[in-house]
Amino acid sequence: MAYALNFGAQKAFSEGATWLLTMDQDSAFVENGLSVLVDFALSCDPKRVGIVSPVHWVSGVCPLPCEESVEVLTTMTSGNLVSLRAWKEVGGWREDFFIDSVDHEFCLRLWTRGFKVICYRASVLKHNLGKITRHRLLGREFCTTNHNYVGRYYMTRNALFVARDFLFDYPNFSLWIIRSLLVDVAKIVLAEDDKLRRLCSMARGFKDFVLNRTGKAPF
Repeated sequence: MAYALNFGAQKAFSEGATWLLTMDQDSAFVENGLSVLVDFALSCDPKRVGIVSPVHWVSGVCPLPCEESVEVLTTMTSGNLVSLRAWKEVGGWREDFFIDSVDHEFCLRLWTRGFKVICYRASVLKHNLGKITRHRLLGREFCTTNHNYVGRYYMTRNALFVARDFLFDYPNFSLWIIRSLLVDVAKIVLAEDDKLRRLCSMARGFKDFVLNRTGKAPF
């Protein structure tokens, strides 16, 4: 995914574009979400803003659009308008990550180089995150994303690299990553199918992190 994003960004940059829209195949803007996002991005200072993001609607009731913009630490790739000036300056997306955490790592690198990531809440994007299912345990409801074992490998390995690389710049985010991985293990055990293969993939992701291996999954 990162290679494809960089390829498209380079082509757009060489043709004189200033912003790049990044989309997943399973995402769609709600009503006029794209046009208002474009208008807002064009009003931003390209020397300071690296990404303008919509609100990502992944489950539940559609968020109500509002004329508000907030700075966020990271955002998912789909639906973003990326400043090609910022993309060029920070060196693009990290291609050895291959799939997962490409978005978080890129956002954090933008912040460390002085660029902001802004969520514009007047724009809403319907986005599918895995295959979300809802469950109840001891009277409490929780959701699982049901990513397959290959996805679990990348999610674990790449997230650990991000947690390590940005530990001193963003320690709270690094700790959130570790907590999220532990919660994912619990959710797989409690509610997901194909438990053993998914847990083994997470273990392999941890092993390759320790061995400092990136690139395509060894499956």
